[in-house]
Amino acid sequence: MGDDNGAVLKVAGPLVVATNMSGSKMFEVVKVGRQKLVGEIIRLEGDTASIQVYEDTSGLTVGDPITKTQAPLQLTLGPGILNEIFDGIQRPLERIFKHEVPQGQKGGNIFIKRGIEGITALDQTVKWEFIKSCDGVPHPEDMMLLDETGKDFVDNPPEDTDYMPKGYTGKPLKVYADGDTVTGGDVLGHIAENSLFKIHYIMVPPRASGKLKWAENLQTSNTWGGITVDTVIATVTPEGKAPIDVCLQQQWPVRVPRPTTEKKRAQHSLITQQRVIDALFPVTLGGTAAVPGAFGCGKTVISQALSKYSNADVVVYVGCGERGNEMAEVLSDFPELTTEVFDKAGKLVGREQIMKRTTLIANTSNMPVAAREASMYTGVTVAEYFRDQGYHVAMMADSTSRWAEALREISGRLAEMPADGGYPAYLGARLASFYERSGRVRCLGSPIREGTITMVGAVSPPGGDLTEPVTTATLSIVQVFWALDKSLAQRKHFPSVNWNTSFSKYLEVLTPFFNQNYATDAQCGQTDEKSQQANYGHLQKVMSEILQKEDELKEIVQLVGEDSLGETEKCILGVAKVIKDDFLQQNGYSKYDNRCPMVKSVSMMRMIVHFYEESLQLIESSSGDHKITWAEIKKECEKPWVNLRKMKMGFEVSNPDSDFVHVPADTRKEDYQQFFKEIFELQKKSIDDFAASKA
Repeated sequence: MGDDNGAVLKVAGPLVVATNMSGSKMFEVVKVGRQKLVGEIIRLEGDTASIQVYEDTSGLTVGDPITKTQAPLQLTLGPGILNEIFDGIQRPLERIFKHEVPQGQKGGNIFIKRGIEGITALDQTVKWEFIKSCDGVPHPEDMMLLDETGKDFVDNPPEDTDYMPKGYTGKPLKVYADGDTVTGGDVLGHIAENSLFKIHYIMVPPRASGKLKWAENLQTSNTWGGITVDTVIATVTPEGKAPIDVCLQQQWPVRVPRPTTEKKRAQHSLITQQRVIDALFPVTLGGTAAVPGAFGCGKTVISQALSKYSNADVVVYVGCGERGNEMAEVLSDFPELTTEVFDKAGKLVGREQIMKRTTLIANTSNMPVAAREASMYTGVTVAEYFRDQGYHVAMMADSTSRWAEALREISGRLAEMPADGGYPAYLGARLASFYERSGRVRCLGSPIREGTITMVGAVSPPGGDLTEPVTTATLSIVQVFWALDKSLAQRKHFPSVNWNTSFSKYLEVLTPFFNQNYATDAQCGQTDEKSQQANYGHLQKVMSEILQKEDELKEIVQLVGEDSLGETEKCILGVAKVIKDDFLQQNGYSKYDNRCPMVKSVSMMRMIVHFYEESLQLIESSSGDHKITWAEIKKECEKPWVNLRKMKMGFEVSNPDSDFVHVPADTRKEDYQQFFKEIFELQKKSIDDFAASKA
């Protein structure tokens, strides 16, 4: 054993205590035992170090060697990271399987061999073409200032703001020459990742700055094809220091947040295409959300739905400590799912597999417990890499409770003082530092660009107890809380988001965004003054009030029955039932309702609120012997009432009994707008005719 090596002193599950470790650093990666298991130092005390091992420690014995690497746990980031599945420490599972079990061979070991080496995180056999320029930056409109009408951008925004002028695209992208000074984050060029994610920016590593010198093949050409991720395309020489190689790939330690120029206030919405979320509890691009719920409430399905249908450019899905069959479902479903691809004019040009924009981090419940923490940091570091390119990234963590349980186990083996529930006292701080890496930022380097990371963390409280430590710690950090209700799940009401206990603190920020972008949908094609004033903010407020009033009335109904209520209260209960059963409830396995575009959600809200307000006005404006009842309104306006119950499926307006559905993938925005315009006019005419007959 060399003098530089340590030695195993004690083994306790995933925790190994080693001696002769002086000179080591906190969070340094070490190789444990003769099989060289991957481990990370989490405590230093004198000459000993406590190491959490990311692989099974069976067979380790006292005296086994500990090899120091003098490096932290870090990821390799670059082309090829999308459409890939890794474990918690970025080992490529599919390529390891192909390496261990050759194609066509039956049997063999389907599990990762302990201490496996020689397989790089990114495939170094794939050839890429590097191009020095590109078509500007992603989402330049996010950096512009809307004018007072909300329909156009300001040509010259005030100088005391950092908004970009109208028409900014990031073009022309500067083509750097030899001798130019570059800094961390500067975009040198791009490669085409795949047919969906077409521009993968190649940036100067964040910590590098100095004089640029291109590789020989790029001295006289702007392109270089047939290169791999480890090919040196340029060098950056800091003043008075050795040159730094710039490749298509770069490395970054997982526990260190990647630097940014500025953190900014989020102002755009993550469109999830789940009505209960988009309509009542929206989250911003760059926001944080928690999804707590007991077993069987649908946490995983919601996380997967957000991954499939959200308006993010990149999705990072982390399966942390969950059952293996759930990750298997993700792996079998995602390759079959497609997303619509539009050209710059907004015209549909085709569909692509969503796996081409997705990275999966799989750390299932049968994998080593210590790797759960690493998987969370691995996921957020990958997300930061794409955020720094200027993209909108959605990160799904399923579930943070399993990570907390791993912290509890390691903490117990370290003999640390337990806090509530046996969890370590620093649980809240760890969760906060993790969620803090979300947000909307102005990225390092040039051209000027902005990116976001939206974090959605599933929480699995034992027995559905929302007062347990992980849930309460998460609740104090996140801004959106989608509380899943066991009783709703048992009634097969999905998504089982409880509308009385859930909340979103982003409503104030997002209401102007929704009002500006979906005003036409809220008007349902009408031009009268009342319709012109309809907007998302009003519709959301009215629907929330209806659900709140219905909850207050439930106790009275249980005591004295619904017949003893006034007509106004009966109207509230009737409309609340439509909202709960026909609006909030969404069948993720149906062809017409597996997702719901925002144009459809807002139009449905307008239909329901219009029927409610008009009915309420009829009831309150009548009195005495001419009192209009709720039952009378439903009877006389039967067709509009039935339309409210079935409008999410779609039907031929000229033949309401027809078996016709709106399949979101095949239905254009204009088709939805025309459909809701027609049924709104039928509803309005029916109510007006009934009111006239009672005048």
